[in-house]
Amino acid sequence: MSACPRGHRPLRETGAAISTAIALLEGCCSPSTGGRIMVFTSGPATVGPGCVVETDLGKAIRSHRDIFNSNAPLTDKARDFYKKVAKRMTDRALVLDLFAFSLDQVGAAELRNPIEVSGGLMVHTESFESEQFKSCFRHMFKHEGTNYLNMNFNATIEIVTSKEVKICGALGPCISLRRKNSSVSDKEIGEGGTNYWKTSSLSSKTSIAFFFRVDCSHKAEPPTVFFIQFMTRYRHGDGSYRLRVTTIARTNCKNKKGAAAAVMARLAVYRAETYHVRDVIQRLDKMLIRFTAKFGNYVPEDPSTNFSLYPQFMYYLRRSQFIDVFNSSPDETAFFRKLGYHKDPNHENLRKLLEEPEVDAEALLVDRFPVPKLIKCDQHGSQARFLLARLNPSVTQKTQLSEGTEVIFTDDVSLQVFIEHLQELAVQG
Repeated sequence: MSACPRGHRPLRETGAAISTAIALLEGCCSPSTGGRIMVFTSGPATVGPGCVVETDLGKAIRSHRDIFNSNAPLTDKARDFYKKVAKRMTDRALVLDLFAFSLDQVGAAELRNPIEVSGGLMVHTESFESEQFKSCFRHMFKHEGTNYLNMNFNATIEIVTSKEVKICGALGPCISLRRKNSSVSDKEIGEGGTNYWKTSSLSSKTSIAFFFRVDCSHKAEPPTVFFIQFMTRYRHGDGSYRLRVTTIARTNCKNKKGAAAAVMARLAVYRAETYHVRDVIQRLDKMLIRFTAKFGNYVPEDPSTNFSLYPQFMYYLRRSQFIDVFNSSPDETAFFRKLGYHKDPNHENLRKLLEEPEVDAEALLVDRFPVPKLIKCDQHGSQARFLLARLNPSVTQKTQLSEGTEVIFTDDVSLQVFIEHLQELAVQG
């Protein structure tokens, strides 16, 4: 980065720097060794390959609307460039991590592909001094009583299935190696058309969703039991090569609502990259009705169906920023803590009451990686908008108000109304 004149952005060649780092590792490391490239940046690339915005501050960086309307030529070029970068990285088992420190955009959307397929990490905070960055950075170089880091490289995943099961694809930090056999489905989802995938890095937090379909073309009923075997090969942190084989049996009568919600969330996010938000939500609604009608315990024409956990997941997914994207900046902390009542010895119970949710939140953050950002919200405070934007709008400007209730101004339906409509649609004969 160089000094810049007034009214211009600094000159940053992030894409060229990444390409140079890859070339250095390509020249000095064998293809199976593996390695990490860490990018620390405080702004978008403005020149060279991977450029996402011009140096002139009068030219705004692309928005979601620009991308959706194909009015972001620099974004298209940058994504094409980084797709080639991703291919070079997976060929050499290299991982790309991005640490961005800025109140503005830094071009993370364009960099997403090589980071995701290589199993890398993306952290975007306001400054290098944030606890979120420090926690993530410490966790990356963690080694529990060993002389090597908890990093595994150059992993491949091979799947073998029963003849009735067809492999559709995978979503997550992996790339298809396009190796087909009789168990590969013609219908592709994500990285499909194969039974063999590669990822540059594996850890205990790596999560990949694999999609299958049961072929019932030759039978009236689907099989009651089928088998799936995962063979994972990787280079361990100590330098040794390991093979882990996992064989599972699944029956059609079981369903895990939490796993189903996680898979649907991934599928929805994947489709949101190429389809309009309204189309993605409509598809979620249709699949939710089908899922509820198939697995819910209900009496036909009786709307009192007792099946609510999975629909709740879907309700909040529809309202989340994973589907309906928007930008927001942090505000000042909530006002009533400044009064200091919780610090008064005469209000010991109040202090404990305020500390309990923070202790619970910290306990949840311990095993999360990358470490999420914790936003503390107080009623009527500036940070409360983060919570109010995602809450169930049970009391809105359209409902009858009672004294002491807080109104959420929105046209969205409440969770109760959403469930009632779903039950009616699911049980229609």
